[in-house]
Order: sequence, then C-alpha cells, then structure tokens
Amino acid sequence: MNNQPSSSMNFLIVSDSHGRYLGLRDTASYNVVTHAVSGLSWLYNRKRNLCATTLLSSVEFRPYLLQANAIFFSIGTNSVRANKAREIIPQIQQLIFDLRQKFPHFNEREKITIALCFPCFKELPQFKDEFNLMFNINLYNEQLKILSDQINFSIIDLRITGNHIADGIHVHRHFNYIIRNTIIDYF
Repeated sequence: MNNQPSSSMNFLIVSDSHGRYLGLRDTASYNVVTHAVSGLSWLYNRKRNLCATTLLSSVEFRPYLLQANAIFFSIGTNSVRANKAREIIPQIQQLIFDLRQKFPHFNEREKITIALCFPCFKELPQFKDEFNLMFNINLYNEQLKILSDQINFSIIDLRITGNHIADGIHVHRHFNYIIRNTIIDYF
C-alpha cells in the first residue's frame, strides 16, 4: 500500500502458502497487499515466525495494519493438521481481541474476514487418518462460524473442494482462480 491519499479501500491479506499465487491486483476501487507465508499457522508450534500472532505483533508489520481498511485471513490448513479445533479457536479469538485493541479501526464486522479451512488430506501424527483430519477441519469451520457471530467478524467460504487439492494439502494451480475470484467478489 502506498502512502498517497486515495478514496480506494486498502485490503491486507494474511495467508499461508495458498496466497502466493492469487495474482490479485490493485484496481480503482481497492488496493491489495498480500503477505503469504508458507507454513503460517494460528498457533505457535515450533517456529515463532510461522505464527500469525507473532507476525501481526511485529514492529515491521505495524504499518500494514495501520494502512489497511480491512484484513483478510486465509490461514488454517497448517493449524488444523497439527492441532485440535478446540485449541485453535481460542487463539483466533485472542488474536482478534488483541488486533482490535491495538487497531480499533478493525472493530466493525466487515473489517476482519477469515476464510473457512478447505479440505486437506495430508495428516500428521495428531490425526491418524483422513477421516479424523476431515472431522477436525469440519469442527474447526463450525466453531469458526459460531465465533464469528460471538465476536463479530466475517467468514468466507473459498469454495475449494477435495477435487481442487493437488498434493493432499495445496490447491492445484489450475484452480487458484477460484480463490482469487471469490476474494475479488468479496471485495
């Protein structure tokens, strides 16, 4: 985002690796800055630099948060593969609380949007099989919907199905347009 005055909206997208190939461009009505970090997760596991809370609270990231009119999170796959939904949701709640405390311009519902997690078939030891992993993803999505009503933020379904997944975890490059178009329609 530039420092020039503008009547257009400034959107900040914080994403895991799925945000790398969106190809979103600024338009007359909005500007987009995408921060896509491979391995980004809601929770701090082993690498602090891959935790959304760490990223958002960093001094380097502050200018992006100050300039953004709205923030869009596309994070979840790395979290639900390694953690139970009931562990993730309180972390998201705390992150939103902290974000709004420091940046009150994100207090309105439409100022924070979180994408629902799409299917993933690449389990870790936490979930011993695909069924348990998908159960956790579905539970996460349901709890995220409830949380969005409780603390007033938006959610969006990026309309990715199991048929769009290439390697068990990543969206096949031929289907990135689905995510891009859904986000553009949302803006």
